[in-house]
This record gives sequence, C-alpha cells and structure tokens, in this order.
Amino acid sequence: MKNHTQVMSIRESQRLVELEKTIAKGKKTFVEVGLALAEIRDLRLYKREYGGFEEYCREKWGWEKAYANHVIRAADVVKSLPDNLATIVATETQARELAKIPAEHRAGVVQAVLDEGKPVTAAEIKRHLPPVPVRPTSPPVASPAPPPPSRVLDGTGWPIPTQLIPLWLRSDEMGDLRAAEHSLFSRAPVIVSSIQTQCAGGDGGGRMAKFDPARFGCVILDECHHATSSQWQRVIGYFRTNPNLKICGITATPDRADEAALGQVFQSVAFEYEILDGIKDGWLVLRQRQAGARRRPQGGHRNSITLRRVCAAGEGSA
Repeated sequence: MKNHTQVMSIRESQRLVELEKTIAKGKKTFVEVGLALAEIRDLRLYKREYGGFEEYCREKWGWEKAYANHVIRAADVVKSLPDNLATIVATETQARELAKIPAEHRAGVVQAVLDEGKPVTAAEIKRHLPPVPVRPTSPPVASPAPPPPSRVLDGTGWPIPTQLIPLWLRSDEMGDLRAAEHSLFSRAPVIVSSIQTQCAGGDGGGRMAKFDPARFGCVILDECHHATSSQWQRVIGYFRTNPNLKICGITATPDRADEAALGQVFQSVAFEYEILDGIKDGWLVLRQRQAGARRRPQGGHRNSITLRRVCAAGEGSA
C-alpha cells in the first residue's frame, strides 16, 4: 500500500466505511456489492490510501480489476429491470447473460422464461436471448476500369500515368509540357520559381522561354543582392522585354563582396530598415562583448554600407 496524501472530506471517509461494510457482508448480494464498488470507483473514495481503483481492489479485497468491473456491470443490469423482476435475477452469471442484450429487451427475456413456467437460470436466459442480427452481405463492388493511356510524355519520352499528371505538372519538368495554352501556367495567378529553374532546360533557352513576359505585371526577387550576376541578369532581361513590368527586389544583405551596385538593376529604394532600426524597435538586441575577449568586428575595418548608398553607386545605369 502506497502513501497517498490526497485529502478526503469527513463525509467521504464516512461513506467509504459504510460502502466497505456492505462489500464485506456481501457477500450478501452481488447487486449491493456491485453498486458499492461503482460508487467507490466513480467518486474515487479510495484516493487517501490507494493510487487507483485497480490497486484498491487488489490490496483491499484481493480482486482483479476485471472481476470488480464484472460485478459492477452485473449490478447495473439488475438495476435496469423492473422491481418485480429484479429480485428474480439472483446470481451474477444470470446478470452477465442479460448484459449481452440492450437494456430495453432484458425484462422481456426474463418474463419469457417465467411464462414457460421454468426457473430463471443463466442457461434459460441464454436460450431466450434474441438472435444476433446478421448484417446483409454487400454485393461485390466492381473494380474500376483502368484509366485510358496517357498522352503526356516526360522528358525522356515515357508516358506519364494519368493519375500522376497533376503532380508531374508541379515537378521540375514543368516546362516540357506541350500545348501551353491548356497548361497550368496559363491560368495560375502567381508562379513561384528559382533562378536556376528558369535558366535550366528549354533546349538551351531556359524554361523561362515557356512564359510570355507580357502576362506578368510584377516580378519579385528574393535575395536580390545577386541581381547583378550574369544568371540573374539573363532572367531579368528576358522578363523586362515587357515595358510595363515592375520589378521588386528584397534583401537583407545589400553590401556585395564585389561592390557591384544594385542601382544597375533597381531605380529606387522603396523601403529601408537598418540594423539600428531593428534594435530600436525591439526586434534585435545589442551584441554583448565578453570581458577579456578580443573580437574583430564582422566585415573587418569596413563600415556598413546602407542599401541607399549601394543603389546610389549605380544610379542611372538601370
């Protein structure tokens, strides 16, 4: 028995004593024992000395929890019967047989045994139980017809299974789909792609050749500090054949190692948020220097170059 410190009220303690007396007698009838056990379990009246109902049954009465639950269930069955029939079901085995059917049919089974003039025993109750309903057998379901052969081929010439075409359209081979007017890209409001994907494939022209620049109103470039590189310039130049196209670049590191000016690509700075702004607004914290440690500021002796200065260095060359 474990030492449990949960507090019980005086009323709970008194009620526990009363119920345990019933169980100890109870051996008087299984109904009273089952109802007493149910109350102890549901109100957790064992909590002062035992960690759970299973431990209580085992330590206090020498019963397994499964047996205690059988007694509780049998008591519930008898309590569901009318008073004139409840006293006739005298044993736990009789109650267990009645527990196999819904509560609304139990009284009818007991009454049927009495109408035949036979004693109410577990065997007679079992004989009068209604048959278990059998579910009707469902007719066999015909197998679905196989999908028609696919007419869409991948980059190697192999046909793509019809059910996989929607997934394939979103793969790296998206540009190899012919009949572009009926493809995903002629209807999508937003297309997300990498620079590398745009430059690859397409018989040397890049997959960007699959797209009509006139269909795009804006191109947003993330990590746009790479925009001065030859690969990026190739993609930007292709879409800039649309004179009405707007290009928006976003970067957290505008200071390039080769000091190439982003003003070659962008005409103005729409928004600028410096490190000090982030510290002031509470998004960043000051770096603490440990005593005795010698650290070289990141970037060496060079001062931070603002985005506005980077763009200004190439202003007018866009």
